[in-house]
Amino acid sequence: MRIIKYRFTNPSDGAEYGGLSTTLKEAERTAQSVTGIQGSWWSKNSKFEWEVLQFNRKTDELMEALHMAMDFAHDVHEIAPRNVPVVKRPKPEHFRTAGSWRKAV
Repeated sequence: MRIIKYRFTNPSDGAEYGGLSTTLKEAERTAQSVTGIQGSWWSKNSKFEWEVLQFNRKTDELMEALHMAMDFAHDVHEIAPRNVPVVKRPKPEHFRTAGSWRKAV
């Protein structure tokens, strides 16, 4: 099994993306749709890099499972809210007051 591992940067906001694909054309289409860059210099402007990963038959099922997990993670990322507020846990009372620690004897 042959897998294409790719990475690229969106020049508009500097965010880095990457993933696995079965074909180079699919990876290129994904990068072009995310960055919105078309034309002959799109790969240089988005710093598109790719590498071929070759696996034998014994690892085919593992790679298919990984690909399915990545699809699932992508779907979850699409439906998850983007601006989730970070909630800080309150400090326990004995950490708030400096005088509550026992002194060593």
